[in-house]
Amino acid sequence: MRIYGALVLTAIFGSLAAPNAAAHPEFPDLDGYAAVDAKSYETYQTYGVRGVQFVTQEGVRCRMPTYSRGPAFWARCWGPLPGVEHGENAVSAPDISTGADGQHSFGATLKEVDLAGFEQVTEPDGSGQFTKRSIDPSAYRLLTPGHKIELGSEQFGAACAVGDAGMIACVAHWSGDSGFVLSPDGSWTF
Repeated sequence: MRIYGALVLTAIFGSLAAPNAAAHPEFPDLDGYAAVDAKSYETYQTYGVRGVQFVTQEGVRCRMPTYSRGPAFWARCWGPLPGVEHGENAVSAPDISTGADGQHSFGATLKEVDLAGFEQVTEPDGSGQFTKRSIDPSAYRLLTPGHKIELGSEQFGAACAVGDAGMIACVAHWSGDSGFVLSPDGSWTF
């Protein structure tokens, strides 16, 4: 009975700890990328939100925030995205959308947006009000090919890796898995 119970628990909890990105067969295996110290990329902070920011050699900027009030993680990249078909300049995972039935869905989306808002954060000004401040471009640290940043865990977290030829792969584990791959060979979301 103990062995059977241990097998059941291993099957249940083992599946929870397995890499969720494997749910999409074409997503790159991030295990081959060298992890960097996420704290050294943690240059983003607003009211209740902290996170990392990085830039690639090709000029794509990315942000991975975490919320202090709960396990909510996401990844967003913008700028000169490679391999897009219709001029898209931003991608988020997850991107929450509301259907005609009022139900929320979580997935990743590529879209064309005004990028000015991506370079501003809202933060408390000390008087109980909130103000917007521009992000200094030098706050983005370079993430070189062959490296990855991981936040949280494989159940509630996010990871981004930069590969050769401008490839960026990000996955967010929150309300299910969502992610994206940006590549000159074609960019896609799940």
